[in-house]
Amino acid sequence: METLKPCPFCGSDDIRISVQCRADDIPGEIAYGWAACEECEAEGPPTDINASEGGVIRAWNRRS
Repeated sequence: METLKPCPFCGSDDIRISVQCRADDIPGEIAYGWAACEECEAEGPPTDINASEGGVIRAWNRRS
């Protein structure tokens, strides 16, 4: 699994991943997810439908 990069705004490594499960609760599939910094509360972009946790991490790591 990929490693989350620190927050691009405050440099904190305390990053939370949140996911919204699909209504039919298929294991391993999420409807969308996002990462957020626990220190400054910056949020990454939400992922597309049916993204994985890895997709959430990649979306966070692409932030500048």
